[in-house]
Formats: sequence, C-alpha cells, structure tokens
Amino acid sequence: MGGKNLMFLLEGKNLTKRYKNRARETDALRDISFYLKEKEFLGIVGESGSGKSTLLRLIAGLERPDSGVLTYRGDEYQHRKAGYAGQFLQMIFQDAYGSFDPRLHMGDQMEEVRRKNSRNPKSDSGRNAGTLTENSGKPGTSAELRELPERTEILTKSNEKPDTSAKLRELPEGTGILTKSNEKPGTSAELRELLRETLLDESLLKKRPRELSGGQCQRMSIVRALYSGAEIILCDEMTSALDVTAQAQIVRIFGRLREIRSFSSIVVSHDIALVYAMCDRIMVMKDGRIVEEGKTSEVIRNPKDEYTKQLIMSAREQGL
Repeated sequence: MGGKNLMFLLEGKNLTKRYKNRARETDALRDISFYLKEKEFLGIVGESGSGKSTLLRLIAGLERPDSGVLTYRGDEYQHRKAGYAGQFLQMIFQDAYGSFDPRLHMGDQMEEVRRKNSRNPKSDSGRNAGTLTENSGKPGTSAELRELPERTEILTKSNEKPDTSAKLRELPEGTGILTKSNEKPGTSAELRELLRETLLDESLLKKRPRELSGGQCQRMSIVRALYSGAEIILCDEMTSALDVTAQAQIVRIFGRLREIRSFSSIVVSHDIALVYAMCDRIMVMKDGRIVEEGKTSEVIRNPKDEYTKQLIMSAREQGL
C-alpha cells in the first residue's frame, strides 16, 4: 500500500464482500474505494441491496472484507480484533430502541460507552487529560487515569493515603471527584451539554429506552455516539423509522452539532434528499459498485449516471 496517506481520516481501498448460502453466492461489494476527510460529511445513497449498509458494517468492524484495505489515519485496521474501531467511530442505527439495552437506564448506558471508549486514539490531541497518581499498587491504573478525557470524573479509593487526598484537593476547580460508595455519580457537565444541544431533558437519563419516544431515543443515540469521544459517526438510515416531524428535527440537530462539535460522518440512506441536506460529498451505489461520486451539489445539479438521474428525478417528484 506504500506510505501512509495522512490526508484522509478514513480510507477504504478495493473492498470486496461476498455472501454465500446453499442456493447462491452474492457479491455485496465489488472493488469499492472511498475516503473521508476530517470534519467532512459523506453521503452514501442507493436502493435496498446496493451494498451501502454492508460497506458501513465493514467500516465499523462488524464484519471483515474478503479483500481490500481499511485505514484510520493511515493505519490498517480491517484485521484488528472486534471492537477496535469503536475507539474512533460509533454507529447510529435505524432501530434506535434495538441499539440500547432494554433493561438499563439511559444514563447508565451513556457512562458504559464512555468507559469502554475512554482510550480513544485521539485522546492525546485536542483533549487535556487529567493526571492523577494512584498508589493502590494495581497494575495499569495510573496509565488509565492519565488517559481519561477532559472532565471525566476521577474515582478515588476510600482507603487512600492522606497525602493523596491533599493532592486531590489541589486539583483545578471544576474537576469532578467521585468517592467509592454506593452512590451513583452525578451527570457530567459534558453529558448535560450534549443533552441540551439535542433538546433532551436530563430526566430522561433515569428512564429505560422504551419509556422514550422514537425521536427521543434516536437523539439519545446521537448523544451516546458523541459522548464516547468518537471522531467519526456512522449513520445507517437513522431517520427512516421516524415520522416526518422527528426526521426534520434530527436533521436540524445533527447539522447544528456539526457546527459546534468536531466530528466527521458517513450518512447512509436511500433518501437522496436527506443526503443533499446533510452531506458535502455523495457516493451513489448500485449492485455493490459505486456508479457516481462527487460534491453533493454538483452531482445533484449535473448527474452523469442514469441510475443517479433516476434517484434525483424521484426525489424531485417528492420535493427535493
């Protein structure tokens, strides 16, 4: 593959994926190549069976390609262990309810994803990690504390030495300190801010997924993805299960979040009008191949491929 291409945040080269069953073999992806720049929104459109959701699963590490290469900041990751990609990307699914554990309160699930992804590869840049020396003697604890993202609450032990407590008292004002007890930590400032930005009330953190409306649950999915510290948000038909009002609200909120938070996104949809409203560039897929790509405005204004023209014509009939 040669040297690292640091121009791209995420890149895929010559990706293929084939599914087999007793009846037949299906080429879901055929030699797909793409790239994503920092702070860019890439839209992928196509009908059902075009391969767009398969591509998203490969990017997310939920499946492995049969051939081809995936890179994050120039480093290959397609053969890394399951869960590796979760350090730098998160996925928003079509079925918001199904993406949450139905037994747990939303607040607990937010903190769980934060804990799992606190070792984000970008944590050393753009974040001021709080440093605390831990004297418990347990291996690895000090390194983990040093890598905690900004404003992450620091857990101290009830049996810590007096001199350690003194050091904690000297930490800058505003650092969250949690003593080990039966009490749950309060909502972090960052989580409260994300809830405000997505027009969600903090009281919803005490509810389970099915106690929320569909729109509220999908907005919680957005909060969870951003709270994890992910640089890349993958959206798989994230509005298609919602009513028209909730869809419009999600699009407005996502657009506003893009202005105030630093992240990139790949938006997969059958709805070219949605991609037109949200994305800088567009890729049109059909039968596992990319048939057209370019700046969204240019592709919409002057499509070259007949299939793209059909999608745009259909969207215009619906008010694009």
